[in-house]
Amino acid sequence: MLNTAVSLGRIGLPAFLVGDYARDAVGKIIDNYLQENNVRTDFVNVYDNARSRLALAFLNDDNDADYSFYKIRLNGKASLKIPSINENDIVLFGSFYGIKTDVREDLMQFINQAREKQALIFYDPNFRVAHLGILNEVMPFIEENIQKCSIVKGSNEDFYNMFNLDNPEEVYKRISSMGQQNLIYTANKHGVTLITKNIHKHYPVEDINTKSTVGAGDSFNAGLIYACIKHDVSVQNLNELRAESWNDIVAIAIEFASHVCLSTQNCVSLDFARRMKYEAFKQ
Repeated sequence: MLNTAVSLGRIGLPAFLVGDYARDAVGKIIDNYLQENNVRTDFVNVYDNARSRLALAFLNDDNDADYSFYKIRLNGKASLKIPSINENDIVLFGSFYGIKTDVREDLMQFINQAREKQALIFYDPNFRVAHLGILNEVMPFIEENIQKCSIVKGSNEDFYNMFNLDNPEEVYKRISSMGQQNLIYTANKHGVTLITKNIHKHYPVEDINTKSTVGAGDSFNAGLIYACIKHDVSVQNLNELRAESWNDIVAIAIEFASHVCLSTQNCVSLDFARRMKYEAFKQ
């Protein structure tokens, strides 16, 4: 979520991060980085007497990442600051925060408020191999998240780790049984599949000289949000979107993700952001 927020902040969109970190050296680096990139931290809890969490990414020979996660060390219970939500706001949630027991009550209060206010809600499970040991425990959370969001966007690895399913049609069958009608299924160099109640389409991606896949999914999310704003997508018109609109939305998301794969940065570059900002203002 942080990488996505930074990409959006660089473009000039009003991005807020909801979460927490400590008032330690790592937390100060995070806080400065967010503020330098126009991400508002009004709803970040900053803990004293704690240590910020870390995620370390190690690239293999194909420049794909393996991750090691280090939990936050905190005296007491973690909590969320709940922002007020307005109609047509856009909410992105997921990753480990989407299944974290400590903040579950606060998170669901926030998501339920967003649903009541008719916000557009994206859920990206970002479920890693490192979390397989808690899968049975958190599966009810994953299913509830899928039920409550407007669009599920996940990678082939996410869905294989969660459901042991490796094709988008089977994944859609599974999530539609939970009442979810909108799936965006990414599969790195194998492209993107969109399945909704009315549309089923695969989008190939161009071969590129990938330097790192870290942040590619996060940048894809930023592209989705940017494109949905461009096309005035809302909860009210989501299920009536025409194929032409979806084509452009997915193409923009792929462009964002592909751009990030060309560098070791985890979000879009300032040059890319300036170009997209100009294109957004031209609309």
